[in-house]
Amino acid sequence: MDLPTLAAVTLLGAIVGLDMVSFPQAMLSRPIVGSTVAGALCGNTTAGLVVGVLLECFALETMPFGASRYSEWGPASVAAGVLAALPGRGGEPAQFAAPFAVLAGLVTAMLAGQTTVWLRRFNAASAARHRDAIAAGDATAIVGLQWSGLEVDFARAGVVTLAFVVVLVPVRNALELH
Repeated sequence: MDLPTLAAVTLLGAIVGLDMVSFPQAMLSRPIVGSTVAGALCGNTTAGLVVGVLLECFALETMPFGASRYSEWGPASVAAGVLAALPGRGGEPAQFAAPFAVLAGLVTAMLAGQTTVWLRRFNAASAARHRDAIAAGDATAIVGLQWSGLEVDFARAGVVTLAFVVVLVPVRNALELH
């Protein structure tokens, strides 16, 4: 994978991760969207779509109510779309790429879900540090907390995407049989 594609995929993961909870909540974080767009960025939209549809079947069972813990499907689906779409040895579709991508996407979603717990704790600690300013209605403090939360969530999702792509693409390539 070349550097511009890796950067584009990381940016996509950051955007879909931000969409999950923070902003704009426009359904960009759904696996069918993230995986398909990642597949397109890597040159194989169909492989991304197939993996996205399969992951969407699992994600439909997720009911994100209140402070419940749930899987982080956005960055996971982007990573899975990359795994499915990147060509294998010789430039042909990689054998077993889709099943590996779905399995990796499921594991990634569970592990990445923990990062949302850390994000909530960070946001709560930030709000606690500014409790008096918030209680006084200080608009600067409130807007600053909002921007801080958005920036940290964007960075979190981008790092999660980048980490899993960087780790899982070599694993997929090592498992490829020819």
